[in-house]
Amino acid sequence: MLKLRLANSPLLTLTSLTALLTLAPACNGDDTASTSATDGDTDTDTDTTGGQNTLPTTTATASAGTTTDATDGETTSPTTTDATTDATTDATTGTTGTTGDTDTAGTDTDTTTGGVDDGFPVMVGDVGPISENNPRQHPFACRAQDMDLGMPEIDNDEGIGLPIKDDNDEILGYSRDCGVKTRVDYFYMSDPPPDNGGLQPYDPDNPPDDVAMIEIGGEMHKYIVRYERGTINRFVYGISMIAPDDVDPNKPDLSAWNEKLIFWFGGGVGIGHQQSSGLAVNRLRNNAADNPTKDGPLFQPLLEQGYAIAYSSGTVTDTTYNLGLTGETAVMVKKQFEKMYYQPKFTFGLGGSGGAIQQFIYEQNHPDLLDGLVPTHAYPDMIGQTTRVGDCERLEYFFDVTDAPNPKWTSWENREKIEGLNGVDGYKDSGWDFFMQGKPIGSSAGPGSTECIEGWRGLTPLAINPLWVNIEEDSYALLLATEPEAVATTAWSYWDDLSDIFTADPDSQKGYARRTWDNVGVQYGLQALLDGDITKGEFLTLNAKVGGYLHPDDMVQEGFPYASQDPNELDPWSARNSTVSLQLDVAPRTEGDVEAMNEAYYAGLVFLGEIDAPIINILPYLEPELDMHNSKQPFAVRQRLIEGKGDANNHAIWAVSGDNAEVMMAAMEAFVQLEQWLIDGEKPADVTDRCYDAGYKLLAEGDDVWSGVLTADANDDGACVAPYPIHSGSRMIAGEDITTDIFKCETKPLATALDDGTYGDIKWTPNELDYLDMIFGESGVCDYSKPDVGRPDGI
Repeated sequence: MLKLRLANSPLLTLTSLTALLTLAPACNGDDTASTSATDGDTDTDTDTTGGQNTLPTTTATASAGTTTDATDGETTSPTTTDATTDATTDATTGTTGTTGDTDTAGTDTDTTTGGVDDGFPVMVGDVGPISENNPRQHPFACRAQDMDLGMPEIDNDEGIGLPIKDDNDEILGYSRDCGVKTRVDYFYMSDPPPDNGGLQPYDPDNPPDDVAMIEIGGEMHKYIVRYERGTINRFVYGISMIAPDDVDPNKPDLSAWNEKLIFWFGGGVGIGHQQSSGLAVNRLRNNAADNPTKDGPLFQPLLEQGYAIAYSSGTVTDTTYNLGLTGETAVMVKKQFEKMYYQPKFTFGLGGSGGAIQQFIYEQNHPDLLDGLVPTHAYPDMIGQTTRVGDCERLEYFFDVTDAPNPKWTSWENREKIEGLNGVDGYKDSGWDFFMQGKPIGSSAGPGSTECIEGWRGLTPLAINPLWVNIEEDSYALLLATEPEAVATTAWSYWDDLSDIFTADPDSQKGYARRTWDNVGVQYGLQALLDGDITKGEFLTLNAKVGGYLHPDDMVQEGFPYASQDPNELDPWSARNSTVSLQLDVAPRTEGDVEAMNEAYYAGLVFLGEIDAPIINILPYLEPELDMHNSKQPFAVRQRLIEGKGDANNHAIWAVSGDNAEVMMAAMEAFVQLEQWLIDGEKPADVTDRCYDAGYKLLAEGDDVWSGVLTADANDDGACVAPYPIHSGSRMIAGEDITTDIFKCETKPLATALDDGTYGDIKWTPNELDYLDMIFGESGVCDYSKPDVGRPDGI
């Protein structure tokens, strides 16, 4: 038999991993009563209703191993244990037999529970619960049928949701909540392994004779993977582990488990109304087993170390960014693991982009969910990104159209001096160069581009315009085919997706949700003015003409290349939905709703930095690619930790090149270090800040390698800053610090700003002062030394 000796192998080689932690953009979940044990002796939680509650006799060590590259294969249909096959145990032989329909019929009509602790474990053949806090959004595209889980259960006869039909195409009923019965599938590694290195379907009734053996924690085990799926809180979840002797799907075999659970969170930007985005569908369907390094519940390098993996389409931000709903979903999925399997010794978070944001927000809101965090491609939160990213199109429109005659803006590096985000003259790989001009469509600049475009373009209309629908294509097609009237009356924006949190705007005649976006008093380009990079006239024109966004009631459908396919409707900047479209001498700024900002804090959507769990923050350096996951974000996280609890001693930043294999290598090492950190109760001496070159060779490590990033002294740059320079942002250029946690700045009178040194040594002429007064005389200018106006007292 083939022996895969993994427990004592060296760290993963570059060629062995191509895991992609973030596949979709993200600017990129919520419970109250989950516990995460700190040792293996906590609460055996014996439950006679089901679930294996006996610890394994051997425990795997958390060392990394090797695997082989693979390409995607064809979809397979493994043997399934569900409501139609009930496994019986032969304690002598350890085999599994089927005895027919002896399982439960499932809760097909109403699975609402009183809270996140109710309804567990979900047994094979049952439908998982829905929290009473779930807003049960409608319309809601069911996608479980696209994950090899069959059609969802009928839960109403009122015509709400997906029609469920018989073989004669007759409607039997409807599924609003998209619940499917829990099932367990099995996969195995063959000896010899297939060319793609993937797993194959395993039939426990007819076990193949080519099952490979794998060493975990010094013990040899059959390489058989148990893969449980079902629905919890309306979303599809998956739990996997190597379970070599699983004789009863309701009592998992834990003999190969290392007592640690990894909750893998996914990224992307979604605005709800779907059970799953395409990203999560691709990770939860059967053919994910064909690819050994597809990120998600069947990621072989983690399974081969003895980890259990939990995943949910509801904890992928490409599905929705309602982190209240998704956080509670995460807690419920973990509750299923605790009740069906066992209380993990440690639970680690893993995920990039929106998957990183989830870790910070969930640790803040539900501190018992995770014990250690491994965020990659990180931002501190999502809602703070909406504020700053919304500046991009307003600034790009100013450069491309309003002030296009100014030759200064033909340089992308000059644009960076206003936007802060990286701009590269001569950049050749623009995804927006539709007409092969060497630059993005509609740009008045020379060849090149900026992160504002390559990283963020398209997300502004996605987030702000309630008329533009941009959910996953298959989800949208399903909704259009089944509930077109509901689709037509749905508001498709970030804030409307979270209407249960933000509530309706009393000023909206169309019932749209309150919004947080605000740029009143923001002095765009202030630092560029002080540095002499722009003139006084350019500063004044910029701030007079940049504008803001229209009230959603006044927005219209997007132009080309979004809703319209007519190039004559060119508007990549969403200018038609900006106040610039009003053609006034001074384009009005947008004032956010302070109550909405308050609710964002109350709901825990803002990362406050008040968490103590150990964090190893992996920073893939993607600035040369103008990727949205820019390099300053982990330092924003660090500064929030410092401001939230007085220090960032629980936070290490490891920078690697943008290679995804290197990211995963760092993550695998991080799990080992986090475990030691938790066992010892203190940070290991070698868990310090560090950076690696392209090739994963250590460049520098220590507490001072990022010196200068959080200070104004550029001469104090640490050893990692030179190879990995950190860029800025538009609000930082306007005076905000790297914490970037202000929804709405407190303003000071213009007269005060003219006297207190805000403008340095600049001397204004009377005409310039009049113009400055036209722009900021009524609103005042931002005083970033003051706290966020949107932050409620006591938070």
